[in-house]
Amino acid sequence: MTNQAGRSARRQAARIRGTRPATTVRERALVLAISVVACCTATGLIWPGYGLAGLLPGVVGAALFVSMRAGDLGSASDAARRWEAGARGEEATERILRSLAAKGWTILHDRAIPGSAANLDHLAVGPAGQVVLIDSKQWSGKNGAAVSRRGGRLVCGGYDRQKSVETLLWEAQRVQEELGVPVTAVMVVHGAKVAGGSLRAGSVHVVGPGGLVGAVASAPRGAEVAGVLARRAQVSFPSYT
Repeated sequence: MTNQAGRSARRQAARIRGTRPATTVRERALVLAISVVACCTATGLIWPGYGLAGLLPGVVGAALFVSMRAGDLGSASDAARRWEAGARGEEATERILRSLAAKGWTILHDRAIPGSAANLDHLAVGPAGQVVLIDSKQWSGKNGAAVSRRGGRLVCGGYDRQKSVETLLWEAQRVQEELGVPVTAVMVVHGAKVAGGSLRAGSVHVVGPGGLVGAVASAPRGAEVAGVLARRAQVSFPSYT
């Protein structure tokens, strides 16, 4: 059974990029432009009496088509980069959580939620029966953007991130219903700094990478036997891929 953080995100990025993940928009656009111009030349789609200058309409048409196509490819490339950034965040979280695994915690990564297309980034079960759901985020800290609360909502720079809080709470509720025990929800943000080092967004504990281990380790102890609870979590939330 696969237990690898970021695996499904990387697979999604690869699907978006297609069979040539390394091919850039510029490379594809150049190939397309050459093909169109060659087609114009081979089929005589030039203006009679103007020689090579008669290729101008074909070149202009090719340029317009390439421009539109490059826009489509650019959108796909942007989407793939977002998935890859998310995968890097999950992989960074996995590395941080290894210290807890060495202390008896069971750490599950990239788990499927039955009946849903969503996944759990990381589900941790502690030796004292603690259950912590961790959501990894890779948000840009460009121009000093920081994660904070504004008007009762979670924001990062100029972007509203409250939807991420609501999604994590929904996932935590699903885990609680399935396992029958209280679940602590933690969001770890990579890239952008968290104002004050950590903050609360409702019942979600939002931290930076440096505060993750402490936030997970401080989760309330549970009444369930840890080994039994960990095995139930593995069965209830199988590997996503």
